[in-house]
Amino acid sequence: RAAMEREFAVYRTNYIALGCNQDAASQAITTAGTVATASAMMTGTFDSSFGTLTLSPSGGSYDYYGGQVQVATINGNVMEGIWTQTRAGRQCPDGRYYGRFRFSFSSAGFSGSSGYCEDEPGAGPWNGTRR
Repeated sequence: RAAMEREFAVYRTNYIALGCNQDAASQAITTAGTVATASAMMTGTFDSSFGTLTLSPSGGSYDYYGGQVQVATINGNVMEGIWTQTRAGRQCPDGRYYGRFRFSFSSAGFSGSSGYCEDEPGAGPWNGTRR
């Protein structure tokens, strides 16, 4: 737990340093060629690989086993953080169920991956389309 809290502290520092805690987050070009803020692309309800995901740049929740996401960093249209659930395919050494995720957003939704415990995202895909 202490290691995860230290990691969150680093992510939070990066998040604030990038200015991602403001509504005027960095901008990205949408597929339609118009400019939209990254925070707007990252906010909303998505049909995802793990059920309905309600998300904002500060975090969110999803249907699968009481899932929660905590955002650690946003860099352009890429969001990274930690997911937690009441159950998962792998239990972490401390007895909890959590892991890292990385999402790349577009106007249509996101593509991404997740991992277990302290592993890098890569255990499987986690994609979503905007509702």
